[in-house]
Amino acid sequence: MYFGKLDMEVILNATLAGGVSVGSSSDLVVTGAIAMLIGCCAGIISAFGFLTLSEKLQKKFGLWDTCGVHNLHGMPGVLGALIGCISAACSNSAFTPGSAEQYNAFAAMAPVSQGGSGRSAGLQGAYQLGALIVTLIFALCGGAVGGLVARYVGKLEAKEIHDDEAHWVHLPKEHKPLKLIAETVKEYFNAKTGGYKDDRKAANKTQGVTKRKSKETAKPKSDTQLEGGVQEFAVEEFKF
Repeated sequence: MYFGKLDMEVILNATLAGGVSVGSSSDLVVTGAIAMLIGCCAGIISAFGFLTLSEKLQKKFGLWDTCGVHNLHGMPGVLGALIGCISAACSNSAFTPGSAEQYNAFAAMAPVSQGGSGRSAGLQGAYQLGALIVTLIFALCGGAVGGLVARYVGKLEAKEIHDDEAHWVHLPKEHKPLKLIAETVKEYFNAKTGGYKDDRKAANKTQGVTKRKSKETAKPKSDTQLEGGVQEFAVEEFKF
C-alpha cells in the first residue's frame, strides 16, 4: 500500500502468483481449501517481493528485476515446488496406500510389475525436491551465462541502463503517423533536389535545349499543401 491505497500492479501480480504456486500440486492431493491457502501464501510472498525485497536486492547486491519476474514466477514457483514435494511425501494420508488413485497421481510409486519404480511416498517427495534443486541450478547457471554475455556484448553507458532507446527505434510520445510521413518525405525531397527549386533547367539541358539562365525559382508549396498531398498518398498506400 502507498499512502493508504492499494497498488494495482502488486494486486495483479499477487493474483497471478497464486496460479504459479498451485500449478505443481493442482492435480495431486490438494483440496479446494488448501489451494486457496497456497494462493494466499503466494500472493503475500509476491507482494513482499515487489514492495520490499526488490529494493533491498537492488541496493545491496545490484540485482535488478525490472519486470518483477523473481516476485511473480521465481519465489511463488519455488513455493509451489516445495508444496509438490510435501504433497508427494504425504500421499499415503490422502490416498489409500497402494491404491490405483495413488499410482495415478504418482506413477513412479507403482510397483515395477505395473510399470512403476516402486518408490515409497517419502522417496517420491525426495525425488521431487531433487528436481527442484536441479531446476534452480540450471536457472542460476543459465542466468549467469546470459548476464555475462549481456555484460560484454553491446555495452551501455550508465545513463543508458534500463533504456531501450540505445538499441530500439522509438516513436515520438505524441505520434501522428501521417504527419511523420509528411515530414520524412519533405526531408527526402529536400535532400534530393536541394529544396523546392524548379528543375526545368536540368530537364531542358538533358534534352539538348539551350535556354537563358534564370534565377527565378518555382514558388515552393506550403507545408500545409505538402502535408495534405502526402496524407492523401499515405491513406491510399498505407492502409492498415
